[in-house]
Parts: sequence; structure tokens; C-alpha cells
Amino acid sequence: MFRFEVESPGTVVIELGTLEEEPNNFDTYLRLFDESGNEINFNDDIDEENRFSRITTELALGTYYAGVSGYSNADYEPNVAGMVWQEKQGTTPCSFVLTTTILMA
Repeated sequence: MFRFEVESPGTVVIELGTLEEEPNNFDTYLRLFDESGNEINFNDDIDEENRFSRITTELALGTYYAGVSGYSNADYEPNVAGMVWQEKQGTTPCSFVLTTTILMA
């Protein structure tokens, strides 16, 4: 979970990417929450060729959280400790970059 502040209303772009040589080796799921933990937006895949995620949305002044997980863990509940659905045990090696861009109105 990544926390960020919006200090002036505007368009926010949150995008996942990677620095790895094979950029599409991890299927991400991106969720956007308000400060109370309510989901306000989500994205699975940027497009058919890119399994990373991107959210573009208008946000008001406030505190927000970007939740990043793998596709098989898309249903977690951020307000309940330990609430994680796991079909498979283990880890998937992947380095990713989370970019948040705020475009002022």
C-alpha cells in the first residue's frame, strides 16, 4: 500500500511498470482507496499486450492509497488485517516502479 497526498484537485495518473528486461512477466492489479479505505477505482491490465496497471482519475484534495498486488490477490480488504486471498503460495520475482503524476486543473 502506497500513500500519497493530493494538494490541489486535478487528474491523477498512477501507473505500474518495471525496470526488468522482460517487462510483462508479472500480472499486476492496482486499486485506489480514499483515506477511509473505500475503493474508488481499480485497473487490472493497461491493455491486451501490457499486464501492468494504470489508473487515470480526477481526485479532490485529500489523502489516498494505491494498493498493488498480483492478479490472484485482487480481492484483499485493506481495512481487515491479514485479509489476503492466496491461491498459490510463494513469490514471483519482479521489480516494479509505481509512478504517480498529478496534473493540476
